[in-house]
Amino acid sequence: MAFRPQPYVKDRGMAVSGIVERLFRSSRSRLRQRGPGQHRHVSVESLEQRALLTLLGSEFTVRNTFQSNLGTGGTEVDNGDPVTATASDADPELTSFAGQYDINVTANSIELEFNHDPASGADPSGTQADGTFDRYYFDFVLPTNHFLTAVAVSPTSVLQPTVTVLDDDSLVVEIGPGSVIGNGQDVLIDVGTSVRGSDVSGRIWQDINNDGIRNPNEGWLNGFEVELQTPTGEFLERTVSQDIDLNSDGQIDPATERGVYLFQSVQTGSYRVAQTPRAQWVQTSPVESGGSDPALIQLRNDLGLVPSDNEFFNYAGLQEKWLPSESGTWYYITPDGVLTEWDGTSTIANLMGTAVTTLPVEVYNDPSLLTAAAPPATQTIDVVNFDPAAGPDFGNYIAPPESWGIGSLNFETNTVDFIWHPAEILPVGSIQIWISDLGANQQLDLVSGLTGEAYTRSGFADGRYRAWARIEYEAGVFSAWTRAVDFEFQRDALVLPFNSGLNAGIDGTPTVGWAAVPGAVSYDLAIEEIRDSEGNIISPAYSAYGVTGTSHRIAAQRILGVHQIRLRANFADGSRTPFSATQPLIVSGRPTVSVSGNVISWDAVQAATQYEVWVDSIDAAGQRITRQFYYEPDVHSLSYTLPGTPPRGRYSVWVRAIRAEDGLRMPSYWSAPVVFQVASHTDEQIELLPEALLTRFETDDAIADRQDVLPAGRPTPTRPETPAGEHTPAATASTDERELLQVMQEIAAGELLDAAS
Repeated sequence: MAFRPQPYVKDRGMAVSGIVERLFRSSRSRLRQRGPGQHRHVSVESLEQRALLTLLGSEFTVRNTFQSNLGTGGTEVDNGDPVTATASDADPELTSFAGQYDINVTANSIELEFNHDPASGADPSGTQADGTFDRYYFDFVLPTNHFLTAVAVSPTSVLQPTVTVLDDDSLVVEIGPGSVIGNGQDVLIDVGTSVRGSDVSGRIWQDINNDGIRNPNEGWLNGFEVELQTPTGEFLERTVSQDIDLNSDGQIDPATERGVYLFQSVQTGSYRVAQTPRAQWVQTSPVESGGSDPALIQLRNDLGLVPSDNEFFNYAGLQEKWLPSESGTWYYITPDGVLTEWDGTSTIANLMGTAVTTLPVEVYNDPSLLTAAAPPATQTIDVVNFDPAAGPDFGNYIAPPESWGIGSLNFETNTVDFIWHPAEILPVGSIQIWISDLGANQQLDLVSGLTGEAYTRSGFADGRYRAWARIEYEAGVFSAWTRAVDFEFQRDALVLPFNSGLNAGIDGTPTVGWAAVPGAVSYDLAIEEIRDSEGNIISPAYSAYGVTGTSHRIAAQRILGVHQIRLRANFADGSRTPFSATQPLIVSGRPTVSVSGNVISWDAVQAATQYEVWVDSIDAAGQRITRQFYYEPDVHSLSYTLPGTPPRGRYSVWVRAIRAEDGLRMPSYWSAPVVFQVASHTDEQIELLPEALLTRFETDDAIADRQDVLPAGRPTPTRPETPAGEHTPAATASTDERELLQVMQEIAAGELLDAAS
């Protein structure tokens, strides 16, 4: 990724390492009486807050000259031999230099002190003569790349030397005419030194959304330590991100001059720049070279995806891999790279969800590319020819409280208790909560400065709401927002809202209707899933949200059986009712068959568009002789005439209704079998067998040789001799049919809710 350093540049590529602020001392005796807390170096909270480069260990030479006849230009002449010493903490003293001053050079200062009279202990006194200057030249032998910078003088009212830096390693102190000499008028001169080198700078920013990419709303952070290291990781120097007046206008621009870290006077070479870890913060940027694509990092964090040791591969038969999220939502990715958010309710047999995005195939092959973040990294930089060098910008994320949520809802007073774990908040931090009104789609409340472990808010109107929380780490510095929590205070429940379509006949996609609810703008309806005795889903759940009007055609075909359906109403203010009590939606039908001559007739089945007729020839024992002796799959009336008189013998006939619509074909249950015989082909006589004979044919073998068409989603068992794709009528009602018949009888007897009400 590209970094955007904000380097601090000084003239000539030089950076001030520090002019130490020191107090003026009026005499050596007072200086020597100071304790450790009084002989102070005051750090400046600016670029000068650096490790000091001092005069310690530097050899220097002092020369004194006297100049007269200034009006004629005069000539400088030596007034005493040059004296050479080395600056150290021992305060090297050039005793009685020029017979008038003791000169002492310490870490970063030069002290000119009048000599004391050994007998009386008094300082010499006098006034510098008119037209004369005393000049003291200081020539230093400094380490490589070091040079003298600014100087500062602590004068008295009557002794005010002029100090001038002549070049990189020499300066001159001038005491001019009229200056009072002696009488305790001692002078302290502070000298600044620096090193030629490069500024290495960068910035620290808050990665609010934890994606490793700085967004415009993500600000800069002060107080983070950064280290300069050798290429092998050995410590060289440490600094802290802070406000720095880069343009020297006397103001700090939060957008450009906050969160800056700076290393000064860095010599040519390679270095590592590393951020020091900080409690409760996680470094997100930069990442190792070749790490995760920033777009994948952002997607992972947007969805809250977490690594899992079980991908549930091919659980739904789509060759898909499953990815969990922190909030409990599941996503799956298919071999074509499509990442889908599972709707949380659909079944494996009828998987449904919302497509999020399409990812590269390599992410399907290795989902950890999405769910696992690349680790933060140090960065290696090169410093060349004293040019400013760009260090990395470090992104940092502070996690929101994970235990955030809703403790309880009071539906009598419309009160909610928000809770969190106080240990997740820094000692100096607090919680801020945002509450939105989902109906109005706007912020309802923003509460800051919360401490403890809970916050209670009362007086919510009926409606739906969403809330988030975040930690305020310090003034203006926040964590990311937590996951959202939704809650609602509902209106009174609906009572028996359906008024049509619940007795659907064999219409597997019936249209159901209901009475309008005053004030409702839309409706949601849901149908419960149906499972078999082994727990397998044979009819998935169905839902439709935001239905306008007062009717809805069910889009996913229902199987034969009793389905439980319920409804709720939504209002413009965002409130809604709870779902109503369930009511039975019955999808069923079975013709009743009669035979007269060679005409087979039956009664109508509700919602049928056509019928299917099946005739087998059977022997005296009721065993099948010819399968589908007569078969007509597409009859559009309530009778079927056999094409000619059948040969003498016995026959069994079944009829079932079919609803064909929009490419769907929905069959009813088969009718009960009607057995008849042709007694005399010559007389063309067809007669029904007596009931007593009919029961002879309902043997176990006959029943096992035939079965109903089973509901969609379940395989249809067939005997080996039954051609694939064909279904054999059953001789008796199935268990499902018997249960349905019982329900229908109870409805007719008034023991269940009136489905037509």
